[in-house]
Amino acid sequence: STGARLSAALDEDSRLNFLYPADGSIGPISISNGIPRPGGMETQSTTPAINFVKHLANQDPAPIYVMVPTAVGGRGVYNGADASPGSGPWDPDGTGAAWDIGGTAAQTETSGALYKAHTSGNWKTALETAAAASFPGKAILPPIFFGHPCNENDTGGAWPDLADKAKRCIEGIRAAWGAPNAPWVLYGGPPEWTYQGAAARAKIVAVNQHLAHILPGVVFVEGQEGHQHPGEAIHYSNAGYRLLGAKCGPAVAKARAQITPPHEWVDWIGGISNQPQRAFGLYRWHS
Repeated sequence: STGARLSAALDEDSRLNFLYPADGSIGPISISNGIPRPGGMETQSTTPAINFVKHLANQDPAPIYVMVPTAVGGRGVYNGADASPGSGPWDPDGTGAAWDIGGTAAQTETSGALYKAHTSGNWKTALETAAAASFPGKAILPPIFFGHPCNENDTGGAWPDLADKAKRCIEGIRAAWGAPNAPWVLYGGPPEWTYQGAAARAKIVAVNQHLAHILPGVVFVEGQEGHQHPGEAIHYSNAGYRLLGAKCGPAVAKARAQITPPHEWVDWIGGISNQPQRAFGLYRWHS
């Protein structure tokens, strides 16, 4: 295709379906119609979630994989979207209402809205109801989580606060889905950002790396860089997103095998006691 929707056919796959947030129905993905990426410029962008799920379907097409993405635009744990600093939409202590089925994009910006969207149980119930109606008799596997509650827009937060809130988000969302050790794949960031050598963004990488070291079944994949195309807006690197999704797919097997957290890093840097900050220092040093 031409224009901003470059090679949209690469993203459409008859095996893949989407729980539509407007009404809780299940239907086929369609990058041309902006599904599954509700929001601004939705028909111009794909999402790494598509190639991520394609990888799973290629491994075993028999069951239904439930993939729950948690990277929603710039909505983080500290300063996501239009939320005030310190009270992002993923904030487990947020005071706003939950974003529920039928909610608007604006409602995803209220304090704690995205976290509560899961912990309220509404999304899990909607998925189970829709899946049972659309795929009767089909085996539905436990969920797989993909993405990060802590992202590149959270760099103004303090190290301990970001690590604590992101950790509690992961634990709380897993618990709400009844899958406390379900695979969770974190990645470094979207392809349009530069994660190698960018101090503020490497900070978020370090927090995500930290989470992969202290939580069971959580793995971290370095973000895919670049791959911009002159016909696409910088925030919508479709080629990069496809590569990122494919790159993250194999990490599910590793997450499933990681039933206990890896050994924590040895604190050999004198005077630095915060673990993600140590990782940040090593990351910057190597870059």
